[in-house]
Order: sequence, then structure tokens, then C-alpha cells
Amino acid sequence: MRELVRGAWSRLFERAAVDRARRGVRSDLTRDTVRAVHRGHSVPDPRIVVTWLLALAVPVATVVILAGLMSFVPIEVQIEVVRAHFAAIVGLPTAAMFSAFLVVVLQQTSGPVKFEGLGFRFEGTSGQVVLWVLCFLAIAAAIKLLW
Repeated sequence: MRELVRGAWSRLFERAAVDRARRGVRSDLTRDTVRAVHRGHSVPDPRIVVTWLLALAVPVATVVILAGLMSFVPIEVQIEVVRAHFAAIVGLPTAAMFSAFLVVVLQQTSGPVKFEGLGFRFEGTSGQVVLWVLCFLAIAAAIKLLW
């Protein structure tokens, strides 16, 4: 019985691989991954783990570094600078983080970002970078327009 199940899994895995190859879809699944998932173990994709670690670590590190630097400046000067340049100090970093959040969420929910426009075609990482730049510029323009 065990050999029958192993043979069925092997045939299923090979058929799925052939089907993905015909469609041109790249798969990172290995036979061990399929077996681990079949046994009830979840095997997270390392790219997803790294993406979310960076998404959490970069803002935290930024806040820690800025807090350290701001400890050297008197509080009166800090308040004056923030009041005078609030859109640049708070608005633009928030726009950058929100743009990155949008790109990461879109990639995680719908797969690789692909789009065409103005005679250009962007796929994969270039699509993510261009989408981030467009989101950031749109939010920055809205901040400039409304401030």
C-alpha cells in the first residue's frame, strides 16, 4: 500500500511539473517540500519570510537610529523644525512606507507584479520598483498639492 501511495504522489508531482513547464510557470516546490506539506508540516517560502522580516526590521531600525540622533538636538529646536517642515519630515517617510506596504501586499496576494504602459513592459523586481516609485510620487504629489 505504501508503494502505491508513493507511486501516486510521484506521478502527480511529475504531471504537475510537466503542466507548469508547458505553461511556463517556474516552481520552487521540491519533492521534499510536497512530502512535508503532505505530512501536515508547513514549509514557509524563504522569500516570504525575508520579505516580512525586512518589512518589519527596516522601519524599527529607522526609528531607533532617528531617536538616537534626535537625542543630541534640544527639544525646542526639534519642535520648531517639525512645525516648519511637517510634510517633509512626517509625510514623505510615511508615503514611502505606505508605498512599500502596497507593493509587498500586492505581490504576496496576487503573485509577481507585471504591467505594461507607455510602450514599456515591467515584470518581476522591475515591476515592483516601478510600482513603488509611481505610488510614492502620487502620494508625494498629493501631499504637495494639499499642504
